[in-house]
Amino acid sequence: MKIKDYIYAFSHLRKGVTKFGPAPHKLILLLAVIREIEAGRVVQNRIAVTDTLIESFMTVWNENVHSGHTATFALPFFHLQSEGFWQLHAYPQHQEWLKAQDSVASVSRLRETVQYALLSADLFELLVNPVHREVLKQTLLDDLQRDGYGPIRKPCPFCELPADREIIAENKTALAFYDGFPVTPGHTLIIPKRHVASYFDLQQEELGHIQELSFACRNILKEKYNPQGFNLGVNIGEAAGQSIFHCHVHLIPRYTGDVANPRGGVRGVIPERQNY
Repeated sequence: MKIKDYIYAFSHLRKGVTKFGPAPHKLILLLAVIREIEAGRVVQNRIAVTDTLIESFMTVWNENVHSGHTATFALPFFHLQSEGFWQLHAYPQHQEWLKAQDSVASVSRLRETVQYALLSADLFELLVNPVHREVLKQTLLDDLQRDGYGPIRKPCPFCELPADREIIAENKTALAFYDGFPVTPGHTLIIPKRHVASYFDLQQEELGHIQELSFACRNILKEKYNPQGFNLGVNIGEAAGQSIFHCHVHLIPRYTGDVANPRGGVRGVIPERQNY
């Protein structure tokens, strides 16, 4: 089977029908397995019932399921057998018992009877390939969303700007406005109109239009505030200080004496490295 076959298989899993909607358990378990592969905790084609897999299952569940469903791990681990790419290997003394079961509902019983689950060889090969894995992961996430699951997203403050927010400059794909918590007078944010988290995910047209606005805003700020310099920068990722995950470029006017020692400028994001 090729990746297109597994894309189809992943988007047509057999699911129980409940009063809360289609059961998400199989989708969540497959996403948890992918998370274990990504973390390097599954390196061979044997999916054992480990504490870390159960923890990953619960993490993915809590991120995506907010209905009254019960987060039962053992049921999807057992019932994925019906999909054709997931096979259970029982301990020798439990092989006949396991074959006779319609279901195994508890993790303790699952651990007693099952050594591991085995993915089809071609599927496991796809999942250890980062590019193919991401495609199959997105297939599962898309299916969750179609069934009404997925993370609860807070409204983006930059996608829903207040009607009275002053727009300093604007073009086809970007706009600029004053920061709500300025570090200096005239502190300006330049954002893409499209919701995108990272500067590195911007399209070339958006990059060009953001650069265009940075020059336009510089001229506006020079005339209005007469700064003696500027800092131009962007936080990309939580580790870099990003707190609003809609890409935004900071254009910060600087004034003589606004800090005791401006040497190093943007190097000050790591204070002990600012001076050199």
